[in-house]
Amino acid sequence: MGRIRISIRSDGLAAEATAEPGAPCTERDLASALATAGVIAGIDSVARDAFVTLIAGPAAAPATVVARGRAAIAGEDGRVEPQFALTKSVGRQHPDGRIDWHERDLLHPVADGALLATIVPPTAGVPGEDVRGLALAAKPGRPHTMRFGPGAVVEGLEVKAARAGVVLQDSRQIDVVTLYEHRGDVDLRSGNLHSEGSLTVSGEATDGSRIDATGDVVVGGSVQHAVVVAGGSVHVAGGILAGSEVRANAQVTCRHATSSRLDAGGDVELRDEATHSELRGDNVRIVSGRGTAFGGSVRVRHTIELTNAGTANGAATLLVVADVLEESTALVRATNVDTKVERSAVRARRDLAGSAGKMNRAAVKGSDQAQQQRLALLQRQRTLLKDAAIHVHGTTHAGVRIQFGAVTLPIERSRTSVRFRWDAEHDCIVEETIP
Repeated sequence: MGRIRISIRSDGLAAEATAEPGAPCTERDLASALATAGVIAGIDSVARDAFVTLIAGPAAAPATVVARGRAAIAGEDGRVEPQFALTKSVGRQHPDGRIDWHERDLLHPVADGALLATIVPPTAGVPGEDVRGLALAAKPGRPHTMRFGPGAVVEGLEVKAARAGVVLQDSRQIDVVTLYEHRGDVDLRSGNLHSEGSLTVSGEATDGSRIDATGDVVVGGSVQHAVVVAGGSVHVAGGILAGSEVRANAQVTCRHATSSRLDAGGDVELRDEATHSELRGDNVRIVSGRGTAFGGSVRVRHTIELTNAGTANGAATLLVVADVLEESTALVRATNVDTKVERSAVRARRDLAGSAGKMNRAAVKGSDQAQQQRLALLQRQRTLLKDAAIHVHGTTHAGVRIQFGAVTLPIERSRTSVRFRWDAEHDCIVEETIP
């Protein structure tokens, strides 16, 4: 039996050679020993040559790894890579370097069909080989374990929104919800909330924060020094206070409003009073609690209904029906543009006759359109006046101004239970006692 001994590790990934003292050996003797042990792969030529040098003499040779196998590389697990961060940001930096600390990206609004995430499939891994030349199987990666809610749909290796809404995601699931429920306040801690859908907030909106939603917004507390904008309705359980602004395409309701602006595409209803605020909508109704509007303005397209208007000390209060202020503002802007075009036409007349002709035609066309818009606006206001009314069931205090269209009636003496309406025949405001 030779002096060379070969031992193979239990995993088959290394073969060690040792030599007892004895007669000198050659490379051929080592190769024979390796073959006898079954080592045919992964021979380390550098280590082999070094060991051959050691056994060329009679001394013992220490253990030397002369062959190394190639370990199998396990496959990578599949994963889902979201398009949106799972944690809030500290704020959003604008191009000018300014940081908006309210924009913390807590919510991620998405449109129908938007990309939510990409799927990375598991890999099979890379097989290995031991020193005996036997293949070592690689452990394949596991499929991802992410769950997808009804608001998310898998298309190949992409996860897309099955509906417009807000992305609801964590390390275990991805979904898109049309109604997002925010627990707590909307403030600097949460950041602003933006939603493609509806939002409910259990707390208050404060600290100059902003809530935007394409659907409805429900606030369980108050709105204080904040902005709420909704494509649907806004319902606030408490008050709208401290310079807040609420805009909705549909209805706005709250308990009371103080020093704020409420603008609705539908009706505005308060359950107590409006103090030094600007209210605008189709109709405004404040008949519960104190039922009072004072120190600001109420502008509607149709009807105002109050318990009381103004205060005993004469707080200036404006009540307007058949209101077309927004349309008038838009018309003024258009008229200003037409005026600029007409001035350009005048200058062109002094210069080039050919271009002057084009400018003149543009000025005339713009003037005609503006005139048509003015006539249409006047007709709309006359239509609104027919059914417009202001009902004050309690007291209308001195200091209140009643306005129907362009006609204003200052209240110089308080009166009770009065209905104001438009007399089309005499083009004036008339008062009637409410039974």
